[in-house]
Order: sequence, then structure tokens, then C-alpha cells
Amino acid sequence: MAANGMLSAKVSEKGAISLYMGGRFPTTLYKEQLENILDHEKELRAFIKKHVKELKLKPTASRGPEGAEAL
Repeated sequence: MAANGMLSAKVSEKGAISLYMGGRFPTTLYKEQLENILDHEKELRAFIKKHVKELKLKPTASRGPEGAEAL
């Protein structure tokens, strides 16, 4: 989630899911890609925990575009 806690989503023109998390551009994934990530939540959280000292936080965040749905 974004540093300020903002997360919004929008269906893209191509029918994918665009996630706005405070960056300049969205992360866009198709339904099956996002479901695959969600299915591996425990492994991803364990990876983050294992590498927490190597990982950095994004210093700033911005809002999603108009029409994006806050999650």
C-alpha cells in the first residue's frame, strides 16, 4: 500500500486492473495475474520479512486518478 495508505483501483481500457498506489504510473495486471499474487500472499510476506533490511520505502506518494475507486 502507498506510504499515505492510499490505494485505488480502476478497470483499464483493455480490461485489466490498474492499481494506483501513490506513484506516477499505475501497476496494471490482468485478473489472473493479480489472483496469482494474492494466492501467494504468505510467501510474499515471508520474503519481505526475510529481506526487510534490504528493502526501502518510497519517500513520497500522490493520489490516484479521477474515477479510480479507493480500496
